[in-house]
Amino acid sequence: MTRTSLLLLLALGCADEGSNGGDGGSGSNLGGDDPAEQLPLPDVASLNLPAAYNAALDAMVGVGVSRPWEGLRGAVDLSQAGCPDFYAGPPPGDDLEDFEGGAAWMDSCVTGGALTYDGYAWWRTDLFAEGSTATPEGQVVEAQRQLIGQGTLTSADEGLFSWAGEGSDALSQVESMAPSYKAWSYSSSLKGSVSGQLAFAADDPTPSGWRADLYVAFSGGSTETLSLRGDAYFFEPVIEGTFDSVSANLDWTGPLSAGPTDCALEPIGTLSIRDQNAFWYDLVFLPESSTDTGVPAACDGCGTLYIRGLDQGELCVDLTHIWNGTLQPPQLEDFVLSTRDIGLEG
Repeated sequence: MTRTSLLLLLALGCADEGSNGGDGGSGSNLGGDDPAEQLPLPDVASLNLPAAYNAALDAMVGVGVSRPWEGLRGAVDLSQAGCPDFYAGPPPGDDLEDFEGGAAWMDSCVTGGALTYDGYAWWRTDLFAEGSTATPEGQVVEAQRQLIGQGTLTSADEGLFSWAGEGSDALSQVESMAPSYKAWSYSSSLKGSVSGQLAFAADDPTPSGWRADLYVAFSGGSTETLSLRGDAYFFEPVIEGTFDSVSANLDWTGPLSAGPTDCALEPIGTLSIRDQNAFWYDLVFLPESSTDTGVPAACDGCGTLYIRGLDQGELCVDLTHIWNGTLQPPQLEDFVLSTRDIGLEG
């Protein structure tokens, strides 16, 4: 039976009830039961929602390839001869048969220091640099890296590194000292989960790790732009001690790049946070452009707040700290993972 046929039968059934002893009303209360109560809303009186959205934005721009890459670097450093096994190129098996180059480890083994490697990880880096920062033309840098894996490194009493997923990122940068000039753009696309002290320091904003499906892109120096697409779940409520997940779909042009029709005070799109009871708080920014002047008419840093999908009115949040040095790309040396010590070319 098609969905349309089913809806038609339901409609006819409701009409019959109304003509055979029904109340003759509009029929909106099917079956005569009391209408459903409105969904209960959480008590927000004790919450600092502007601070929560600021922390959520910071957490999201910190989700990317750099974290599992640091964990991988630590796992390679702790390896011993024969544990794990290393490969030039992808490891054996069908999972990575379409990939070329790079290096990998794959094993299920215990080192002499009682560290257990289990699973695999494959990575690849491509670097290009030309010119000198001491010249007016400057130095041009292009860097890319890719990481795929499903592996863990554990000691007797803790998990040092866990990574399952795939990700890639890219950095493009031009820098000159005479005259001083620097412009860069960075993007990261990742789908997976990562945890462990090799990937996260104790003072990291998200020390227990996260699971994410997220695209992040931002630029700086001579331009300021930010795009976020996707979701992240943090393994503890790291946002104001209450929220454990963030979802974003937004674009933003910062003060250096904002034109007459751009709003530097707020992004366009939605930034959402979820509390531990699985209630979503959606903040929707829709700066409207005036058709007469072309200047945003509602560029004020305020959005509409929805909790459990219900409109809660306007919430004003100053997120512009993001343009004060928060957005920083990885250093060029961060893309390098030497394999010389394990007998592979670095």
